[in-house]
Amino acid sequence: MKKNDQDIISVLIPLYNVEKYIARCLDSILNQTYQNFEIIVVNDGSLDKSIDIAKSYAKQDKRLKIIENGNNMGLAWTRMVGYSNASGNYIVFCDSDDYMPVHALETLYNAIKDTKADIVVGNYWLAYSNEQYGNVSNNQLLYGGDQRAVYLSLLKKEMSHSLWGKIYKKELFEQKQYLTHKDFINAEDAYLFYQIVKNTSKIEVISEVVYNYFQNIESSTKVQLSEKALSSIIAFWNFRDKMFIEDEELYKLTIKRSIDTYCNLLQNGHKIFVLNSFIDIPNFNKYISINSLIKLYPIREAVIKLLIIKLSMINKSQFWLTVNKCFRLLKNNKKK
Repeated sequence: MKKNDQDIISVLIPLYNVEKYIARCLDSILNQTYQNFEIIVVNDGSLDKSIDIAKSYAKQDKRLKIIENGNNMGLAWTRMVGYSNASGNYIVFCDSDDYMPVHALETLYNAIKDTKADIVVGNYWLAYSNEQYGNVSNNQLLYGGDQRAVYLSLLKKEMSHSLWGKIYKKELFEQKQYLTHKDFINAEDAYLFYQIVKNTSKIEVISEVVYNYFQNIESSTKVQLSEKALSSIIAFWNFRDKMFIEDEELYKLTIKRSIDTYCNLLQNGHKIFVLNSFIDIPNFNKYISINSLIKLYPIREAVIKLLIIKLSMINKSQFWLTVNKCFRLLKNNKKK
């Protein structure tokens, strides 16, 4: 097939303070075996030399377009600007500190043409700053490729909700009013992807690796998030809760995912009263009682979750009452 006969793929790259990595990202796309693409770089107010590097690439290749946000608007808004200005037949997202294997676009394009799916999901490598690679992801759709089946796989953590590592039909972004917030800086991938899935009829997974997800081993794994970041994460919980409240199976999984993240945030030192101030899930507190937790988790895991939550509370006497209650529960469970 001649290049002129191929569909155009729009590769969308949000740009913010990645002067160390943006050249690697752009080189990985420019060197693809599939060459009929455009690159849209949306600068979200970078303060380093990222934008200068991107502009130098744009001077050498007319397929690279640069859009300026003006002010720092956050990743969710920046991606919206990108897909709103895309002229291709298909959309691919790539973060500016990540990069793509040389056959990625060709593999994704062939898969979406062959399967006639709305979205094709590939796998990814974990790539580290010491040039080592970790495990390959194992995205799966075990229950089918329709909307509900995909949500089931997402909630069971069998498929990634990341926007990257996938190819999308452009129609999914045309005349669609996806909720997007300025300064939405965490859980933004999930927030958009869950909305996109609602407009699909078929999603397919392929086994090939199409993305290198960069992990900086020099960075701390326990970053204290700002209140803005926490509010973004919990805004997604609130949104997801409303999506599935009428579906008993999906709603149970939704609550479980929210509790998992809630406990992780508490373990990383975030204050429980700050988290609770953002939560808009009806009767959320009832789900973090021991009687509710043992319906969601095995008994030992339920007890650990409860202890994490109670330990973060100021009322120490209530905490020790909970500890004693948990030990009695474990003891009784052991006897059975």
